[in-house]
Amino acid sequence: MKKSAAIGFLLALAAIILVVGHRNSEPKYQGRTLTSWLEQYSDPSIHDKRLGEAEAAVRAMDPAEVLPKLLEFIQVRDSRFKTWLTDKAEEHEFPMLHGRDADKLQRQGIAGIEILGTNGAPAVGKLNQLLDDKDCAVVAVCCLEQIGRPAETALCRGLTNQDWQVRQVAVTALAGATDDVEVYIARIKDRLNDSELRVRQTTVSVLGLQTNAPELAVPLLITALADTNINLSANAATTLSAFGTNAATAFPTLVALANTRGAGPRGATLNAMVAIDPAASLPILSNLVVSGPANQLASALQAMETIAPELSHTLTLAAARSEETARRMYVLSVLKRRDPLPPGFSAALKAAAADSSPEVARRATTIIHWILETRKADQTNHLQLPDEPSYQGRSLGEWLETLQVGGEFSTNTVNALRQMDTNVIPALVARVNYHDPEFGVPDSEVIGNAAMALIALGDLTLPALPNLTSMMDSRERDCALWAMTASIGTGSNAVPCLVKGLTNQIPDVRNSAIDILFSEWSTNFPALRNQARPLLEDLLNDPDENVRTSAASSLDELDGPNRPPPPPRIQTFPTIRRSR
Repeated sequence: MKKSAAIGFLLALAAIILVVGHRNSEPKYQGRTLTSWLEQYSDPSIHDKRLGEAEAAVRAMDPAEVLPKLLEFIQVRDSRFKTWLTDKAEEHEFPMLHGRDADKLQRQGIAGIEILGTNGAPAVGKLNQLLDDKDCAVVAVCCLEQIGRPAETALCRGLTNQDWQVRQVAVTALAGATDDVEVYIARIKDRLNDSELRVRQTTVSVLGLQTNAPELAVPLLITALADTNINLSANAATTLSAFGTNAATAFPTLVALANTRGAGPRGATLNAMVAIDPAASLPILSNLVVSGPANQLASALQAMETIAPELSHTLTLAAARSEETARRMYVLSVLKRRDPLPPGFSAALKAAAADSSPEVARRATTIIHWILETRKADQTNHLQLPDEPSYQGRSLGEWLETLQVGGEFSTNTVNALRQMDTNVIPALVARVNYHDPEFGVPDSEVIGNAAMALIALGDLTLPALPNLTSMMDSRERDCALWAMTASIGTGSNAVPCLVKGLTNQIPDVRNSAIDILFSEWSTNFPALRNQARPLLEDLLNDPDENVRTSAASSLDELDGPNRPPPPPRIQTFPTIRRSR
């Protein structure tokens, strides 16, 4: 123990000497070290005033003292000794030994050069040498980028560096270090053939910014369209769009590519064609929509909409009625959009939701629900149906939206519901059967909130039971499930709904009926379980495996003679989909 303590003390002492020595050797301003000011500058949480304060402090120091220290930071790396020292510090629980790692110091070095800008020019020679150091090359090129024009020659060397990250930074950095755009483009054009995809991507992107020199950039971007990577080719097409009519020489190549590439890249190609020559693009797009492959349909329609929206909408609706399943499937991505929906789009989606192809129907149904959810997220008004009551100036819909996590209303909300006139029960029943008026689909959030309110009202819900029982015949899962769930607030009077639940055509409803009968709720009505025994026995042969398993487990609870009583089931209500 004594030996370990001594080793720990020596390590701590060594670390303190190292840290204090390092701090004392730094230039200072207003009593604070360079490192302290750089930490302030690099802190993402500081406001502009403190950022400016740190910049001013670093610039106020003598550059002849600051630059050597910044170069020291840039060249730091975690040595074996430091790694060993840090391990020992953690072993002996000496927090002061942990220190700053190399990455952090290097970032501070870059930050210091960034503050100095062109005043960091005296460091270019050393930074140029560091480009040959694989451990410091990336940091060095980042510093050269901050120095700008005085680092032009060194940055040119970076274009052929063995490290692709250095080449990538050099491509963008030279834009700020080179005055002549022709010279700049001549320097970076070979990076379009770089072995690293990310360098080629960066080169394409910066060429796209040279819209003031289309005669130089466009030919290079046309060659990039032929890149073996289709995503880079698509990026080249997108950047050509920014040149507009000045990229007319690219149009024939884009037309050829439109017939040979995948859906994503094809979209970029078609959009570029439209941006470059709208008039010449329209007949090509129309032909793709009418007689091209199905997988070209959506891209062509979306590109066409920017120049001929009415024609695009007409052809979209025609494709939605196509006899070809694939075309009906692909056009769904065009029908999916935020409001306002063009005329006929909602009807087309409703028809697609009932399509003979299950895949088309499922996708259309998903899109309809997405549209409805986006509407809810965008709207600020509360749903209010005709003749609904209110209380204390708040509508029924506003009160129902106060449902808490866990599926319960506050005492204040339940009291408000009880204080409303007798219209509240039929209004809640109408909400349990609510369907979106445009698409005709049930809204699970509206339905679920109303059902939970009926449960909370208890015996006041009795007049609603005939309607709730009738809703159990619905072919829609949410309506039947929530109608059954809403009835349990009436106690044993809910039996007709639960019986209908056990014999419902929807497996989820049958399963939920079993859960309710064997949940904590039913412990107050022990006779209900035995009354349900014949139906549960029938469910042992149910076509749905989950229902069979639940029925068998429930009968075990009834019949197991030597088994300890199972823990009470906690009633689980259907999930209410929340839009916000």
